[in-house]
Amino acid sequence: MRAAEQKRLKLPFSHAGILSGRRTQRAFILLKVEPGHEREVMRELAGHDEVREVHVIGGEWDVLAVLEVRREIIAPSDEQVYNYVVDRLRKVRHVQDTKTLIPHLSTFK
Repeated sequence: MRAAEQKRLKLPFSHAGILSGRRTQRAFILLKVEPGHEREVMRELAGHDEVREVHVIGGEWDVLAVLEVRREIIAPSDEQVYNYVVDRLRKVRHVQDTKTLIPHLSTFK
């Protein structure tokens, strides 16, 4: 992120993430899991190279997975996230539903 954009968005320079310079794209995926299988799904997802974090959460959704894919020149990172969700994540046993959130602007400490 350039200094002018940081100033326009009123982000402190010391806390502004460099989204445009990152070579990875993060996605947050909420999963509904068959009751009693949350830990099993969590362990399986933790073994996937693309998954950086997995959390069992309370509420409407059961598991939160933080996904990170490499940005490629040919394939957009959004497409890579989609492919992971469709080709791998939805095939994990006991996963009933998913909701994918892809941030378009981020800041990091």
